[in-house]
Parts: sequence; structure tokens; C-alpha cells
Amino acid sequence: MRKKLLTLLTLALLGIGSAWAETAVLSWYMGENGADASANNSITGASGCAAEGFTIAISGNSGKNWSNGNGDITYNGVKYKTLKNSNGAQNTITCPEGCVATNVVFYVVSNADSSGKLSEIDGETCNDEVISHKDYSNPTVITKTIDRKKSFTFTFSTKQVCFIAVVTYISKPDITTQPLSATYQINDTPTALTVAAIASAGELSYQWFSCDDTNKTNEAAISGETNTSYTPSTASAGKYYYFCRVTDAKGSTDSEVATVTVSEANAPTISLDSYSYSTMKGSSVTFTATTTGVPTPTVTWYQNETATTTGGVEKGTGNTFSPDVTAGGTFYFYAVASNGVGSDATSEVITLTVTDIDVIVSGNSYYIGKDETPLPDEKIICDDITMTFVNGKAGESFTESVFDEHIKSINSNYLYSISGSSSNNGWKAQFAPTVAGKLKVGVVINNKKTFSITNVTSFSYNGFNNKGDAVSETINGNSFTTGSSSDDKLYVEVTIYVEGGKEYALSVAGSKMGFFGFNFEPVPQVSGTITASGYNTYSSNYPLDLSTINGGTAYVATSVIEGKVVLTKCTDKVPAATGLFIAGTADETFTINTTSEKTTAPAANLLVGMPNGGTVNKAAVGEFNYVFGWTDKANPGFYLINATAAELGNSKAYLNTTSALTAPTSARLSLSFGGETTGIDEAVSEATAGSRFFDLQGRRVAQPTKGLYIVNGKKVIIK
Repeated sequence: MRKKLLTLLTLALLGIGSAWAETAVLSWYMGENGADASANNSITGASGCAAEGFTIAISGNSGKNWSNGNGDITYNGVKYKTLKNSNGAQNTITCPEGCVATNVVFYVVSNADSSGKLSEIDGETCNDEVISHKDYSNPTVITKTIDRKKSFTFTFSTKQVCFIAVVTYISKPDITTQPLSATYQINDTPTALTVAAIASAGELSYQWFSCDDTNKTNEAAISGETNTSYTPSTASAGKYYYFCRVTDAKGSTDSEVATVTVSEANAPTISLDSYSYSTMKGSSVTFTATTTGVPTPTVTWYQNETATTTGGVEKGTGNTFSPDVTAGGTFYFYAVASNGVGSDATSEVITLTVTDIDVIVSGNSYYIGKDETPLPDEKIICDDITMTFVNGKAGESFTESVFDEHIKSINSNYLYSISGSSSNNGWKAQFAPTVAGKLKVGVVINNKKTFSITNVTSFSYNGFNNKGDAVSETINGNSFTTGSSSDDKLYVEVTIYVEGGKEYALSVAGSKMGFFGFNFEPVPQVSGTITASGYNTYSSNYPLDLSTINGGTAYVATSVIEGKVVLTKCTDKVPAATGLFIAGTADETFTINTTSEKTTAPAANLLVGMPNGGTVNKAAVGEFNYVFGWTDKANPGFYLINATAAELGNSKAYLNTTSALTAPTSARLSLSFGGETTGIDEAVSEATAGSRFFDLQGRRVAQPTKGLYIVNGKKVIIK
């Protein structure tokens, strides 16, 4: 019988953590007479090779046998002979003496045309499929972890499997827990440095070393420190370096170097995030102190009757402190940091103002009645929105009789007005909605002053001036100058579209502003209509969650190529005023949920949203504006705005591009859905006999009419 040849080639010596790890490629060649394998089902590594002592044996179902593989497998640029294993034979790989396996990678090819799997590894059932059939250039790669064992088993249920195995093993102590670096102050109690290890052979021993740096320069054994842990000293300042050498019968492994830093002592300092706080009675507030110093200072908080930093009453300790705010009024605090080095550090005086309780209102509407006296400094909380007066007080009533009827004309809920007094000019009302919606605020604003709203790009108002004239305007921006005379006033209802989680503040610069109420309408969902062509453009005053669209599919325009608008499906959360293209069923309605989450505009979207409508003019030089339309239902597209401007209604969008365009494609851009599986693949004039039609929600449609359907896995439009 020919001598069997086992090639075991050690490819690399790896440092895995602190483990001493080697990798061996196991490749078996049986000689010309492969049938001889049945006479001896155990093969040992060749004498003198780098991984001498590895063996493989058929350990289960001994009626099976081995033979030479039908092809070579290339690993790391080297070709290796394969071993063919019979279906269902359990095999055992055994490491050389003093070594334990941690990982095995099989490179496997089935020489039959049937699929199979690695069905067992190290006594555990598994189900890793061998998907490569007779293709030795693309073997199936199966990786398995071995729990540091000298030997392990494996079984292939694949017929005529040909394979090589790459085994990672350790031949020196494996350090599983490393000593950790730490920072201390002088004379702190240190935490012991600790190691844990697994022996490759024999018993483990330990020796701790000190050195000059992380490269182990001038290493020196620490006398008597031969345990798994070592406690360093913190008696003097500096940086110190330590490691442990772990030894067994096969050799030694060094741990990582732990750096122990001991800091010099110095006097404390203290600073606070703020020295002025205000909150509502019954709410909460937290002071935060930041300190420096070695050792770490302790912080003590004191309350005082006056704005001074002596003679206070101790109220608490720690770097944070929450005072009692169950009573209204103005209160004074200070903090002291101490660490026993030099003088204590004292903060400046903290002033805390605790105002009256919140006003809780049922529903989403609030108004000041004609005979009511509003609370000063109030905070109004409705079901979905909170309104707070800031930078001044509300409380002084206007007496002009012209108010009553004008305010009633705007909204019957708004009956009377309040305003900051002349000594409190510049106050503002701040609103915080929890969900998206439409907010209407009734205000009195002085003319020839700047009225502004934060966090908006446009708003509108309608109402009356003090002469009784009707006024209304849409502002593109967040502020406007209200008129020509400081004696004039506007009594108006301001409308803004808001997002959940943002704050919006209304104010008049340098002048008092009246407030007489607000009404909030949550808008959890928006809707639109598909045109007779099966498409439409869309934009909203609210941020949208496009994954919730029902009755259509949302797209953004990502490019213009060869006279076509490339449309890409979008299911993201998008900001307010994002331009969209919607495909759906002709003349049907689609809906989309709004969102209060933070949103990001789609990348490279050429569609410009116009949620409030407006005029689309010819674009500037080097740009092109297009609006959506169709000459007939079968030819929808985007048409160039040239000499004649287009008027868009609410909730529409237009296309703006800098792509150079030439006739005949310059006047009209057709639609391209980018070849995506969610795009429209074809248009048909009528239902094809025998085809099964489904709507966009996956429901079977027995009698399809015009619109968008799924047919044989494609989207089609019936015209």
C-alpha cells in the first residue's frame, strides 16, 4: 500500500489578544491508489513539518472511507490537494501534544450534483449548506469556533465532499483577562491588576514585571509578585507600567502592559452651568457643579436668605443638587468645593425664581374671556401643545371697545385680550407642540414694529386693523414690519404649520404685544389625489413618514438623463415642503402620516415643494424649471417653463435642474423609474386575458379598471 501523505503547512503566527495562536492548513493526499484509504482510516502529520503531530481519523461510521479529492483548492494563493470524504462519516481532528484548537475553517466542494451540509461539529448539530458543486475555484467556506479542545469531530452529509481544513490552535498560555490601565490621585486606594489564562500544557505560573513604557523597556521582575493579581502603589505621582508573564509547560505569554497614572495634589476650583434659574412651582430644577483638583473635591450646597455666599444653611452634597420648589418665590444658593488641599472654592450666588402653577386646559383651545383676569407668568398646557410667556409678564387688559367684535369675527372662542404692560416690553409667547398640526394664534401687534416667529419659513395672518379694515397676508419668511404708523394696531389670527418636538415663539421687537388665545388642530395624516394620468406631484407643510403612504408610491427626482426624469422610490421620513412624485390609481386618494421625528432632506432631489402653491417662472440662466402635466393620459411628463409662468395650486411641486437640455427633449421630459423593482415596468391599454391582477396592497383584483397594478411580479398601468 502506498504511503499516505499528509501536508500540514503553518501559514502564520498570530497575536490574538494575548493568546499565542498558530494557523495550520490541513491538506491530505492519498497517493495514486485512493482505494487504499479503506485499509487505514487514520492519518498523522508528516515528521518534521511545522504542524507535526496533527491527525485526522474516521471516528464514526467506520464503514466509510477516504480517497483523493477530485480537484485542488487555492488558499492564500497556494493550491492544496483535497481529501474526499464519504457521506455520513464522522471524522476527528486531533492537535499535536500540548496544543488546543480554537477555530476551524472548511473550504468545501461537493463532487456530486446534489446539495448537502456540514451536519455536526464538535458534537453539536448544525446545518451549514455546501452550495459549491464541482466548482473548485469557488469552494463553500464554513467557519466554526472550537472551545479550546485538543480534538474535535465533524460530519458532512454531502456526497463525495472534497475539502481542506484551516485550524487555528494555541501552543502557549492563552491570556483571557488582561490587566486594565487606571488613573488615581495620590494615596487613593488602587484596584488590583488581574490576569486570567488557560494553559496549553501543564500547570500555569505567574510573574509580574515593571518597565519604563508600553514597549516593556527595562523590564524588571517584581519580587514576590507571583499570583494572578498585583496591587500597585499610589504613594507618589507619575506614570507606572506593569505586565504579567504567564508560563506553562509549552512556553510563556506576556499580558498587555497596564499604565497606572498617579496625579499630583492641587487645590479645588468650582464652576456652575448657570447662576440664574426659573421654574414653575411643583416642577423641578437641577444645579450642576464642575470641579477640578486632586484629590477629587467634594461639593456642598447651601441656601441663603440673601444674595451672599456666607452664612447659608447646608442643603445637600454632590456635583448635582435639586432644590425644593414646592413654594413660589425667589431663593438664593451657593456651592463650596473642598479636597483638603489649599483653600476651599466657593461659587457665585445662584438665583432661583419659582413661579406660579401651570394652567391645565382640556382640549387644544385656550382663550381669555372678557371678564376673566389671567394669571401672571402663566404656562398653559393643552392636550397636544404648551404655551409659555417668556421675557416679561402678561396681565394688563386692553380697553378699546373695537376689540370685541373684531376678535369675535376671527374666531368665536377668542373674546378678549391681554398684553404686557409698558414696563414689560418685548415679551413673547412660546409654543411647544407634541405633534404636527396647524396652530392659529390670536394676537394684537403694533404697526411699524417687527413681528417674528422662530422656526418657520412662512406664515399667514388674517383679521382687522383698528380702523375696522380687513387685513390678510402670506409672509415668505419668519418676520415682517407691520405698517406705517406706530399708532395703528392689527388684531389678527396668525396661522403657522408646526412640527412635533419643536418650539415656536411669537414676539414684537421693542413693543408690547397682546395675546387673546390660540387654537391647535393636530394633523396626523395628509392626503392628495392621483390625476387621470396615474400620477401627481405633492408637497406638504408637515414632515412626512413616506413608509406609511397608502394608495400610492412616493418618489423623488434624482437626475435628468437623455430627456427623462429619473424617479427613485422613497420610503424615508422627509422634512416639510419636500417635493415628491406620487404614482397610483387614477382619480383615487392617497394618504401619508406626518411625523414628529427629526428628518433629513432626500439627497439630490430635483423636485421643489410648494405646499402653499404659487407661481413658477422661467428659471435663471443655467437652470430649467418644469411643471408636471400631460397632453393625454398616456403621455404624462414634465413641461418646460419658458416665456409663460405657471400657477401651481396648494400641495404641488415643480422640477428644477441644471442639466443641459437640447431639442427635442427640452420642452418635455418623460418619466423613468430607474429600473427599480418598485418602479413601473410597462403600460397596457387593457387587462390581458388569463393574467392575475393585484393592487398595491397585494389584494387580488378580479375586474381591474384603469390604474396601477401588480401583474406577474411587475407594475403595470392600465390606461
